[in-house]
Amino acid sequence: MKFALGKGELSYWNSQDKKWVMGTEKFDVWVDQDSTAKLHGGFEVTAQ
Repeated sequence: MKFALGKGELSYWNSQDKKWVMGTEKFDVWVDQDSTAKLHGGFEVTAQ
């Protein structure tokens, strides 16, 4: 499976700075029909 995530999907609201920000983060992704998922992957968001 392949899909694109843009800045809008990966940004979050920083209430202290009162703006949308995109930080460096690591994400784990599990895929299956229920909580016994065995298919695992991940990605890392880095500044560009």
